[in-house]
Amino acid sequence: MLSCIRLANPLRSLDRMEVAGAFGDLGTFLPLWLAMVMVCRLDPAISLVLAGLANIVTGCFFRIPIPVQPMKAIAGTAIVFAMTPGQIATAGMAVAALVLVLAVFGAIDWLNRVIPPIVVRGVQWAVGMQLVAVGIRITMISDGHLRSWVGSDGLWVAAIVALVFWRLRDSRRAPAALVMLAIGFVLALWRWEGGWEGPTSVVGGLSFVRPDLSNWRTSLIGAAVPQVPMTCLNSVVAVCALAAVLLPGKAKRATPKAVAMSVGIMNLISLPLGGMPLCHGSGGLAAQYRFGARTGASVVFLGVVKVAVGLACAPLAVALVTCFPQALLGVWVAVAGLELIRSTAGGWADRSAWWSVAVPAGTVLSGSLAMAAGGVWAVWGLTKLGRALQMQRAARQQNVPVGLVSINNRN
Repeated sequence: MLSCIRLANPLRSLDRMEVAGAFGDLGTFLPLWLAMVMVCRLDPAISLVLAGLANIVTGCFFRIPIPVQPMKAIAGTAIVFAMTPGQIATAGMAVAALVLVLAVFGAIDWLNRVIPPIVVRGVQWAVGMQLVAVGIRITMISDGHLRSWVGSDGLWVAAIVALVFWRLRDSRRAPAALVMLAIGFVLALWRWEGGWEGPTSVVGGLSFVRPDLSNWRTSLIGAAVPQVPMTCLNSVVAVCALAAVLLPGKAKRATPKAVAMSVGIMNLISLPLGGMPLCHGSGGLAAQYRFGARTGASVVFLGVVKVAVGLACAPLAVALVTCFPQALLGVWVAVAGLELIRSTAGGWADRSAWWSVAVPAGTVLSGSLAMAAGGVWAVWGLTKLGRALQMQRAARQQNVPVGLVSINNRN
């Protein structure tokens, strides 16, 4: 009965900080959504409404601010190769089906058990480093050149927004995210010229998107294959580990199996209806937590906003987001990355663990998340092997049986 009451009133704990935290992950969501709308011709209204519904269900079930984000590998490939909605659906449904199978048969729980905690932390730190790098690039570079200091999207905007965040980072009266969002939309209205020639559809009836295998190499090999390790590591294992650290006692429902099933089910439902590939992620959780989110009410609120905008004024939203200052957006993304690095670094009591994470995690800046995870695991294994050889050498020098040293070391 109590569970039903909680689900019936998911916004009961909504306050200014939860509202501010709800928008913490927009720095990841907005640019990828907008690019897929403009390049891949996703319907802006339908994709927003379906993403909003996924937010609402996620917030009601997990009751903590588990984010709903675009699948980054698929989104990036789709934008680069101008994939059609059908090709995007093919890639997303393939990943969703695989993750759902892994969850149903317990393979996700097995991965969660066998992957060392230091590797999970390394993945989180790698994602944080990637967000910081992307944020700095968005802030500093415009059209391949250093961004000018002047203008409505100049570096002065980034400087002011960074100062606003620093001054209001812990304020409950004026949450930093809400102030930053208000500044962004005021500047977007200032820059908007009043016209928009993009998609103008609104949700008047859903039409099914058929999976398109005409370019299966791009859809499956180019987009789906790189997404699988990112989804399993960052969207499932890492987000569960971070939730347990940031929200101890509240993250009981955020188990690897439940999160993996969430990823699978929401995509298999939304993609055939014209949605974008969606997942969860540790970077989004860190961002929402940093800006004030502590319960599922923030995610539900964001979902209600997305549904309302999608039903009422999706074309206008696309136009305004197109005019949103990129300098401000870059600061937002970098702040999210720094928060993920900060929350991850706090768990390393053993200083030697830094070397088994810092060096290989850096590969994510020039390679994939899977390469970074593999590098962390390799260095971790070499560190353990080195310690074992050191113990054996010490045991021989002291004439102590190696087995006894191992037992004492475990104790």
